[in-house]
Amino acid sequence: MIDLAEATFPHSRDLNPAPPRIYWMHGRMLLYQGKAHEAEEEARQGLARNPDQFKLMSYLGDFLYYQGKMDEAERVLKRSIELRGRAAAPEAPVFLAFIQASRGQRDQIDPLVFHYKPEDMVDGDFAEWVGAVYAILGDKQPALTWLRRTVQLGNHNYPWFQRDRNWDKLRPEPEFQQIMREVEGYWNHYNDLFGHSPF
Repeated sequence: MIDLAEATFPHSRDLNPAPPRIYWMHGRMLLYQGKAHEAEEEARQGLARNPDQFKLMSYLGDFLYYQGKMDEAERVLKRSIELRGRAAAPEAPVFLAFIQASRGQRDQIDPLVFHYKPEDMVDGDFAEWVGAVYAILGDKQPALTWLRRTVQLGNHNYPWFQRDRNWDKLRPEPEFQQIMREVEGYWNHYNDLFGHSPF
């Protein structure tokens, strides 16, 4: 099923290469499979057509981050923030917070990242990203609270949770392991229903 879905992205792009969303969504799918370099290439291809598309640029920054290209990722994400202006596109500040948290620069993180509340969040992906910032900082309880909210909102991407280095500090925690068992149960159920995923 994943192979079929992935084949659909380039086909959609061939039919209409203009919309930037197809590039960042395909890039995210590649990232979740551990193909961060290919995700970067996808984002760059989209940016060649849409050079000032700030949301696509924010995902490029994320893909660079996961390859350890921290300085370049930081520059790209800061440029994305400049371009977005007053637009409601919160991805770049949170992705930038991954870098700042990794460097121990808590004071440089956009304060808005710390003002989000799990109970107000309705996006499971974004909940996971905010939780990851706390996880990188070593703030165990907020990170776990956000992770539980992530699961409540339907983000059950078990292979990604196992792969994502942002959560490495919490892996020994019994509560983290319990949440992962729950997520694995959802993932296995989906595989039973729809077929095995190679993620």
